[in-house]
Amino acid sequence: MWHAKSVRVLVILVMVMGALAVGILSPPSVPSLSTGTASADPAVPNPGHPYDDIELPGGTWTGLDADKLDGLDASQLDVPSRPGFSLTTLDSTGDIGYDTSVTVGADGLPIISYLDSTNYDLKVAHCGNVTCSSSTTTTVDGSTDNVGLNTSVTVGADGLPIISYLDVTGWNLKVAHCGDAACTSGNTITTVDSTDNVGISTSVTVGRDGLAIISYYDGTNGNL
Repeated sequence: MWHAKSVRVLVILVMVMGALAVGILSPPSVPSLSTGTASADPAVPNPGHPYDDIELPGGTWTGLDADKLDGLDASQLDVPSRPGFSLTTLDSTGDIGYDTSVTVGADGLPIISYLDSTNYDLKVAHCGNVTCSSSTTTTVDGSTDNVGLNTSVTVGADGLPIISYLDVTGWNLKVAHCGDAACTSGNTITTVDSTDNVGISTSVTVGRDGLAIISYYDGTNGNL
């Protein structure tokens, strides 16, 4: 008799757990959206699409392909418009713009380091506004050597840009410390390491002590 009751209880428990499992594994019930709307709630799925196909955020979008962003045919969604990307040519003199690195300066404006491969110089562009629709471009290291490859830029504890880069002529690691926020004057150029073929693939940041720290490749010995 006890065995029969146990079996009955076990059967009931299995049925209850099965129902719970179905509830847990099934997609939760969410409000549906009418065709042609974009949900401001990322938890709401695209109408008529699988639960994991998430809708674009509400707002305005320009220059974006809704089909690529969320898998929908753009004709199925009236994607509203949000102030989008602005593309600006900052420097077009010669063969320019290789090995770029970008950060935000202490003034809140973008600053970009890059290679002028026509002259093999290190250059910097300091944006005049947040969209970089205006900028100041400066040759920071225009020595007779081939410099400016593998640039990396950060902002030091003093609020001024620091750029690490490769001097290809001597295979040296070099660092430029800018004298102002736009690197237009007072720049200091230092050869940090000149032992063997070093300075490839540089990356610079600032440590907790406020001092710059740089990682790079030693091509002669194959070392970091």
